[in-house]
Amino acid sequence: MSGFPNVVIDPVRVRSFFPRRTSTAKLLFALNGALLPESLRRGNWDRRVYPIEDHPTYRLMATLYDNHFSVDACYRPLVQYYIERGRREPAARAHAERRVDDYMSHCGKLCQSLREDGYRAESSDHQIGLAIDRNGVFVKTSEGHHRFALARILGLNRIVADIRWVHTAWYRRFRPRGIGYSKEALNAAIATAAHPQTAARCNGASRLT
Repeated sequence: MSGFPNVVIDPVRVRSFFPRRTSTAKLLFALNGALLPESLRRGNWDRRVYPIEDHPTYRLMATLYDNHFSVDACYRPLVQYYIERGRREPAARAHAERRVDDYMSHCGKLCQSLREDGYRAESSDHQIGLAIDRNGVFVKTSEGHHRFALARILGLNRIVADIRWVHTAWYRRFRPRGIGYSKEALNAAIATAAHPQTAARCNGASRLT
């Protein structure tokens, strides 16, 4: 299992994702974490998010699901997915031709497993990756895009997620005054975000001391 803090939440609560695929986005993200613990990020990364339905993997999984993971029906959407992920069309076509059978088989089995057994945390070393923004709202980030998309499409009400990082503005609400980094404060920030009613109260409150 990973070393990240975990939460158990309803995937419908995750409404946006944070992309960082370009070199510029990766550099800016790294700068936002300079001199901070790995679990914290400052800056406006949480204002550069997009609706979860616009994520390339989510759209692909929705199409595959609607077409029952048929190789014939899903080849072209898979090509388009690879193009959106940065491949030129000839390379995307070649890659899709090599992978389409295994891809549809894998995703179909994953969908069946999620439908029959729900989300099983022990099925992977890394859980679905999430971050927490300045308002205590969950944002999709790296790891587990396929599992997350299918869990949401299937209407599962429970997933296990790794919290990859927390916005410093949210974290500071839980840090005792005069104290530097505190794992207890980080855990309190995550636990509060996991409970919507508590998070809503915190959004209207002043910084904790």
